[in-house]
Amino acid sequence: MGGSGGEKLTLDLLPFKIRRAFRNIRKTLPEIANVLILLLLMIALFTLLGSKLFGKRYNNFFKTKASGPSPPPQKKRKEIN
Repeated sequence: MGGSGGEKLTLDLLPFKIRRAFRNIRKTLPEIANVLILLLLMIALFTLLGSKLFGKRYNNFFKTKASGPSPPPQKKRKEIN
């Protein structure tokens, strides 16, 4: 059961490995931010598209009776020519 020759994780090397891990995470943050921005833009685009396509069909979907009484209908005014 000799030494495997591989890199052993000792208490002396632990701070360097943690520092290297944080450095690698910090280096990849710009790429992750780019992907998140693209994801948010796609969500916003499809939200606008869905509201344009289905807005009239489901106009009263979120209006419930618990939100209060609806206002009385307004009478049409006669226009004087």
